[in-house]
Amino acid sequence: MPSGIQPALRRTALGMIGWAAIASSASAQDRRDDQFYFPGSFNWEFLATYPEAARLFNAFDYGHAVLYEKLLTQPRDLHAELESRQFDFLTKDLLIRPPRFAIAEEVVEPTYSKLVWQAKQMFDWAHLLHRQIYDVYADERLSPAQRDARIEQLTDYYLSRPEYAFRPVPKSMALMDEQYYSQVFRKGYPKFNGLIWAYHWLQVGLYEPLIIGTTRAERKAGVQATLARFWSMLKEPPANMPKVMPMTSAIAPRFSAAHPRAAVIFDNLHMMHDIISDILAADTVPRADKRKVIYAALAEFRDTTRNVMTLAEWRGMAQMMGGIGVMGGPASGLLSPLASGEPLAGMPGMAGVAAMQHGAAPARDTSSRSMSGMVMPSRPEPRPGTPDSAVAHPPMPGMVMPEDGSAQSKLLEAMLRDPVIVRRIEAVPTLRRLRLEGASQVATPAVPAAPGRSVRPSVRVRPKGAASRDTTNARPKPMSPMPGMPGMKHP
Repeated sequence: MPSGIQPALRRTALGMIGWAAIASSASAQDRRDDQFYFPGSFNWEFLATYPEAARLFNAFDYGHAVLYEKLLTQPRDLHAELESRQFDFLTKDLLIRPPRFAIAEEVVEPTYSKLVWQAKQMFDWAHLLHRQIYDVYADERLSPAQRDARIEQLTDYYLSRPEYAFRPVPKSMALMDEQYYSQVFRKGYPKFNGLIWAYHWLQVGLYEPLIIGTTRAERKAGVQATLARFWSMLKEPPANMPKVMPMTSAIAPRFSAAHPRAAVIFDNLHMMHDIISDILAADTVPRADKRKVIYAALAEFRDTTRNVMTLAEWRGMAQMMGGIGVMGGPASGLLSPLASGEPLAGMPGMAGVAAMQHGAAPARDTSSRSMSGMVMPSRPEPRPGTPDSAVAHPPMPGMVMPEDGSAQSKLLEAMLRDPVIVRRIEAVPTLRRLRLEGASQVATPAVPAAPGRSVRPSVRVRPKGAASRDTTNARPKPMSPMPGMPGMKHP
């Protein structure tokens, strides 16, 4: 064999071995593919019309990314880092001056992105659906019917990528709250967790003013009001933040009724955000197993056959979790007070719902397992006499609620259901004394009625020792003007 051929063969053999090693390594990695967003003239309309809202989502992306990277790469005791340094930077700097352009999250979370690329892609793909739906609502050239049709088209396009799409089937809350790693993050980092839930509240809540408004001016005013509610959540954290994960069916009822597939996708997305935070924060999941456990959870949310609930059960989930008041309140109008009663039974995956609030002990269920590490609760039996729907929460105890039907009385009633106003009353000795001394009747909880109707039974409670008399038609003396509502302006 000529002398020059042997070195050439050796080089060829070594090259082939090298390429085989590279190919083998590449096959063990996730596919790094991407897909262009659905094209259309509506794209970027939301940013152009509502930049003060649209740019917040760039800051939200950074907040999610830095959280995952810190949980994965930093020591276990991250309380000062997340609850102080990062939280203060986000709420006092980045959210106030949000980035003008989208964040390249893999730059903020390089280690996390390498470990679980599919998780990052699933979140990015769902967030893109969020933003394109805002664009459709912001496009003043589209009629309501055209908007609805385009949103369904966008949802179809989103679902065309099955490897990265959350399925439009409601999943059991047990996946988020009843696993061996569940609720670790919200207990250890209540401020940052509350901030994430406030993000999710705004992401779905902004759909409501865009639907309710009949003119561009009304929609802009509605968006401003929803943003004001979001900013109020950041005051005195975590007191004003959501106490449980906001449900799209509660925060955005009109959007959920019009587009249930998209609404369910967003709830599943937000559940997965919480699950990944818990897996990364939990010492019970070894570092070597975190990718495997995260990917098992991702597969669960792409499965339409296991751990699912009906749409009717999903729509009733908000009341079972404590009501809209513990989720941050409605995106339009005034906020109801926080719920404090125990959740009702009768819904799948609700065995641990009481433990969903900040600082609560997790519920455990030892029933059957349908996937590795995923504990599925048994369906509890309803308590005798439990109504089909939970009642709304009453106004502040001891406050006389006028019933003359006037706009002023209705406004007063709504104001007295707002916990921000309630706390202000309690903080002012004179107002608190007036409440305690002047109350002779207590309004009872309102019973939900059919949409568009209001039913509020009145049961009079006579103070101990008071003379018996019929006060059914008595009108209370109007209250003095309320002090200004704190925390409702942009920081």
